[in-house]
Amino acid sequence: MSNTNYKSTDALMRHLRNNGIAISGSSQKQQLINTGYYHGYKGYRFFASSHRRLPFTSYNEINATIQYDTKLKSLLYGKMMFIETALKNIALNTIMAEIGSNSIYDMYDKVVSSYKNAPEGTSEDIKKKYQNSKLNLQGSIQNSIAAAYRKDNPKITHFYNNVNYNEVPLWAIFEILTMGDFGYLLSCLTKDI
Repeated sequence: MSNTNYKSTDALMRHLRNNGIAISGSSQKQQLINTGYYHGYKGYRFFASSHRRLPFTSYNEINATIQYDTKLKSLLYGKMMFIETALKNIALNTIMAEIGSNSIYDMYDKVVSSYKNAPEGTSEDIKKKYQNSKLNLQGSIQNSIAAAYRKDNPKITHFYNNVNYNEVPLWAIFEILTMGDFGYLLSCLTKDI
């Protein structure tokens, strides 16, 4: 069975013209190929929600926005990587100093808020909320480890493919966490930490 929704680059250019975007010529065709119709055009046609369409009328405007976005990302990327690395290492050092080990299980037991280590006087509902967050964190970290293992990430495979190790140390786990997962981990830590 053939997919009738497929459009060639020429057909996509016609589609754009039919929808009020001036696009023509081999130069703009190559720009569309390089940025991609779905990433380049669809990704830049509105702000925040589809109800707030941007008033583009030519592909030059779209391409200029893509170029601006790319340059802005490249300008900030190095600084963001520095901040991410610094934050992860500060948190990692603080956690390991508190628990006295590099074991994820010690982290879960000693510095992640849970039912058993909630502050005295914490309501039953809040204790359950802490425990649920801890379980979600454990699942998220296990998913990150499994994904890294599937992708043959040496930071993880080294520990699973070596008979002398039985656990991935915290520092290796922090290396593979996305900023979102890292932020969630921070939100699950006890108030003291």
